[in-house]
Amino acid sequence: MTNTLTKEKVIKMKNIANELKGDAKYCGENIFAGTLNQKNYLLKYDNQSLVFNIYYNVVLTEEETATLTKKVKKINKNIIIKYKNSNLNIVGSCNSKKELSTLANPIIEEISTYLSETKKEEVCKHCKQQKKLYLVDNDGEICYLCNDCYNEYLKEAKFKVESSKKSKQNTILGIIGALIGTIPGIISWFFLGFLNIENGLAAIIIAIGASLGFKWLGKNMKTSGMIISVAIALLTIFVAHELNCTYYIYKLYKQDYIISLWDAYKSIPYYLNTISDFKKMFINQLISGYILSIAGIFSAYSLHRQSIYTCDIKKIGGKNE
Repeated sequence: MTNTLTKEKVIKMKNIANELKGDAKYCGENIFAGTLNQKNYLLKYDNQSLVFNIYYNVVLTEEETATLTKKVKKINKNIIIKYKNSNLNIVGSCNSKKELSTLANPIIEEISTYLSETKKEEVCKHCKQQKKLYLVDNDGEICYLCNDCYNEYLKEAKFKVESSKKSKQNTILGIIGALIGTIPGIISWFFLGFLNIENGLAAIIIAIGASLGFKWLGKNMKTSGMIISVAIALLTIFVAHELNCTYYIYKLYKQDYIISLWDAYKSIPYYLNTISDFKKMFINQLISGYILSIAGIFSAYSLHRQSIYTCDIKKIGGKNE
């Protein structure tokens, strides 16, 4: 079902690309690229803000920018034009992607024609030099780069990938770091429980602390490190919950009985088997902690992704590819 929806979306995006001026192509993530009158442009649409941006990399004077602004304002008075560091950005609003080509085409045609008639040279987004440009997907960033900058990015990416592969993980120190990292979460769990606040929130701190601690002392986080830090976080949540219940039992009975914290801890299985309200509280809070810990576990995955650096850089080819 998901693949079907994705295919339908891609087809719709390619249809929009076909409607845009300049032999446009769909580049993914609501991004389109085209060339009109030998001038390259990028068009990006944001579903959330309902805003579209048209980009050109070209050198303009203040006077030329003002002239372009007047021309575009005649088409749509609500359009905003920004120019900085050889980057021309035209900002407009669009209620839906269906209207995108209708609103963007007159603007693209006006600007591309002006840049062509005034013989404005385009520049590479990275080096700002007037060279032959290529449409490039730089690990998700669509831009126009010269061949030198493209090769520079490619070389840098390959170096990072190789460095990532060679980077070692110290598992023993990582485990120690993960245990240290959980301490603030354990304290938070106990403190929140003492205040009768949902102490499951501390599970997020525990999970984040475990992953950061492992990466801190372990120097890296391979797949094994991610699994270990998550396991430590889950175990620590259980231990923190038991400690909190221990204090709860101790506080409840210390007035009437001679009871130590150790006695209270040993009595937890008895209360779980004989008092339904205690069992319900114990299980509900533990489940809540584990559910909330998912947000913190994502940090372990994020650190793991950093340790297996990947970067997909490629030149984008023909129409609608």
